[in-house]
Amino acid sequence: MSHSLIPERMLVVSPSLATTLGLEEAIVLQALNDGARSVQTQQPGDWLAMDKATLRKWLPFWSDLDIKRILKSLSDKGAVQFAHTANGSSANTTNQNTTNNGNSEREQLYFSFNATAAAQSPTQQAYKAAQLQHKAPIATNWRPDQDTVRYIHETLGIAKQFAQNQIQEFVLYHQSQGTLAASWATMFIRFVKKRHEYLASQQRSQALANSQPAAASTQITTNTNTSTNTNPQGKANNAAPVVAMRPNPVSTDAIFNQDKQRRTAMNREWQPDSDTVEILTRAGVDQRFIQDCISEFILYWREKGDAHDTWNTKFVAWVRRQWAHYSASLANPTDPVPMKDGWQPAEDVYEILAMASIDRAFAQSLVQEFVLYWRDSKQLHTSWNSKFLQHAKHLWSKRLNGQTSQRDYVANTSVAEQLADTSWAQ
Repeated sequence: MSHSLIPERMLVVSPSLATTLGLEEAIVLQALNDGARSVQTQQPGDWLAMDKATLRKWLPFWSDLDIKRILKSLSDKGAVQFAHTANGSSANTTNQNTTNNGNSEREQLYFSFNATAAAQSPTQQAYKAAQLQHKAPIATNWRPDQDTVRYIHETLGIAKQFAQNQIQEFVLYHQSQGTLAASWATMFIRFVKKRHEYLASQQRSQALANSQPAAASTQITTNTNTSTNTNPQGKANNAAPVVAMRPNPVSTDAIFNQDKQRRTAMNREWQPDSDTVEILTRAGVDQRFIQDCISEFILYWREKGDAHDTWNTKFVAWVRRQWAHYSASLANPTDPVPMKDGWQPAEDVYEILAMASIDRAFAQSLVQEFVLYWRDSKQLHTSWNSKFLQHAKHLWSKRLNGQTSQRDYVANTSVAEQLADTSWAQ
């Protein structure tokens, strides 16, 4: 018996396909497969067509922009190739009834599941680029070496037999995902470690559940019919009461308890996986900087004591923040520094002085004495440009307020007095 809220066509999605391509891509790909019809084109390959109106009707929860985005994702992943008919590569359907239904070619979507693309998709280009970086797919007969197994057993404290039992699943998983890696031994260590931690948390949760009194999970309904049944020999016997079992409703909180069980606390041996490091490297973060952040990240979260199931995501956000602060500090240093020989004020200083109608030649005549004084004093400042700007404005004010010339002022006033005099700011 169908549900009253399901009056229309059902969407069927392959779980493995959704895992490989993504849930949205799997839904659209299934819709294309169900609604496709054969067409003839001038391009090589088996081409298909589908009414765009049908696609919109089957997927009413997405706008045209969403569908276009998902179709592009399918094309980039090499799952489907699309063709346009506007440039002379016309596609005529073999079903005449379909061609005469009033839909123009602009309302047709032409695609192929096995056509050869004219150019490589971004995914294919990334695959080749990864191969050039000495990354390779996992071999069917791949096995960890003795050093890897010894590290898992001696350092991580995981039984060798447990690691051996994970090899087949590890190989099959990465073959189905098309993963590329430069070190499969490192990937295997992380895989075994995560699997061991997950199973250990499951066992702890099960033991905790068994230690608590089992709550009554069923309600018993007894048939109170006391009628007497008669056996074939005519002898009466009392029928046993009929017991019906009905499950109690389960709270949705209990359904998602496994989400909490997947959370783990930070440990000393935690390391970001290769995908996390690759994401940060592509964002322009130096790889040595990434490695330097690991110990600080571990220390922070171990002291905080929180448990999460997305440590890699948190690490990406952590490193990006630290990298932004580091880059900003390089561009705008805040540490005080001494005066250096040959120092010259920045061009911005002269532009600010010009806005105050202070002559550039006058400001340039102050530089040599300014450098000499502060170099000999060996004092530190965060911005020598600001210091020089203040000094030049002060001397210019003195010149305007009675000094006949800059030379007279310099001759009659020591550098210490010039710098200590703040009357220009009053």
